[in-house]
Amino acid sequence: MTYWGLCFGGLCEPVWRQLTAEFSEISAACFQLLVFSSKSWLTLRLELYSYLLSKHPHILQVKSRMMLGAAAMLENGQDVCNVDLVTKRRKGQIQVIFGPMFSGKTTELVRRIQRYKLAKQSCVLIKYARDNRYDKDGIATHDRHVTAAVATTKLYNIKDAVMPSQVIGIDEGQFFPDVVPFCDEMANQGKTVIVAALDGTFQKKGFGDILNLVPLAESVIKLQAVCMSCYNQASYTKRLGQETKVEVIGGCEKYMAVCRDCHQLSPSKIVQKELVASETPAGRDRQTGNSMCRQLFQSGDQGI
Repeated sequence: MTYWGLCFGGLCEPVWRQLTAEFSEISAACFQLLVFSSKSWLTLRLELYSYLLSKHPHILQVKSRMMLGAAAMLENGQDVCNVDLVTKRRKGQIQVIFGPMFSGKTTELVRRIQRYKLAKQSCVLIKYARDNRYDKDGIATHDRHVTAAVATTKLYNIKDAVMPSQVIGIDEGQFFPDVVPFCDEMANQGKTVIVAALDGTFQKKGFGDILNLVPLAESVIKLQAVCMSCYNQASYTKRLGQETKVEVIGGCEKYMAVCRDCHQLSPSKIVQKELVASETPAGRDRQTGNSMCRQLFQSGDQGI
C-alpha cells in the first residue's frame, strides 16, 4: 500500500484511492517530511486530514469520525499528541443492581468492584452518610465484611474526590437526590458507574428518582431475596412498624423481604403464620432456619 494509502486508512476505499492518485506526485515529499520531522506520526496524519478537509469537502465520507474530531481539535490549536485522548478514550457505562432488602445488592456491588480492581482499574465506593449503624467509614455486607468507602449525602459534594477513579460504586443509590444526573455525567466522561439500590419502597412504589436510571443504563438487573415468611422468592420489602416516612433506616428488626402474597398480609398475620408453621416438625426446622436467617441479615441493607 502507498504512503497515502497508509495515511488515509480511515477513509472509505473509493475516496482514499482517488486521493492517492491526486497526491501521488507529493508522496515522496511527504515521506521525507515524516522521516525528518520531529512531529509525531499522529500529528502529521491529523495535519493532512485538516488540509484535506479544507480543500476537499468530499472527504467527509470518512469512516473514522474519531479522526475527524481529532482534526478539528488540531485546527483549534488543541493538543492531539496524546494518543490516549484520541484513540484510547474509555467508554463509560452505568450498571444498576436493583432488588429488595436482603437480596445481596451490596455484596454484588463489592464483588464487581473487586473484579475491576483485579484488572488494575482505580475504584472508589460511595456510601450514604446517614447509615452508620455498622461502620461509619465503610460499606458492610451481610457477613460483616467491611470495604472502605467515601460517605456523603449528596454525590456532587464529592465529585472532585472521585474524579481520578475509573470505576465508581454507589451503595444505597435510592437515597441520593442527585444520583441520576451524577451517574449520567460520570458515564459521559468515560467512567464505569455501578449503583446498588432499592427499586421500590415498602409500599411497592418507585423509590425517589432511582428508576430514572433505567433508560440511561447499559445494564440493569433485579436480584431476589428469600421470603422471610414462606421461603419463596422475595421481590419486595415489607415494613414491620407503623412508621409512614419513606426513609427509615433499619435492618431486619424493621423490615422483611417478602413475596407478593406475604406482602399483602399484615405483620401480625405474618407472625401468626410463622407460629402455626412452627407447630409441625418440618415447621420447627424452617422456623429455626428463619431465625438464623434473620441473624445473618442483621447486618444487611439499610431500610426504606
